[in-house]
Amino acid sequence: MSSLAGAVTHPFTADAAGAGAIYGTITAMAVVAGTDERAMSQVFVLVLGTLLVLWLAHAYAHTLARHIEHGGRATLRALRATLVEERSFLVGPSPMLVVLALGALDILPDSADTFSLWVGLVQLVSWGTAYSRRLGRSWMRDLGTGVINGLLGPGRRPARGEPALMRTSPASPPGWQRGIIRA
Repeated sequence: MSSLAGAVTHPFTADAAGAGAIYGTITAMAVVAGTDERAMSQVFVLVLGTLLVLWLAHAYAHTLARHIEHGGRATLRALRATLVEERSFLVGPSPMLVVLALGALDILPDSADTFSLWVGLVQLVSWGTAYSRRLGRSWMRDLGTGVINGLLGPGRRPARGEPALMRTSPASPPGWQRGIIRA
């Protein structure tokens, strides 16, 4: 067993559980970034609902694919087992969900959605850096890997009232500001 295939349920590992955590976090970030002028409770419900539907669909597809490949029929027991295997899709973005829930309960201010995006970005950078550390790379390469992983997120959420088409992201080319190319 390689050093990368260690603990299977910790989201910092480079196995399928780690991939599920990253995929779930990017999905949650995309939903948050796409919600303009919504109440925090609506944002929370949209993110949680999207994650649950995609988690179920992903597990169902994996269960069917496994049984087509290996023969037999897909059972509820097999689906339950796959749902457990793929739980990192929900566990990964859970810090973002906590921030959004606190915003929905008015414990955090209206900017809880933006804060949740920062939480997701920190998670992505941390996971990329942790993955690189496990490969024994230098700290500079580790940080570079983390930043690249962080750029997979959808960017920043527009300020309240800012049109959705005016968004930029950390991956925007130089010269882009607020979605408009400056000559």
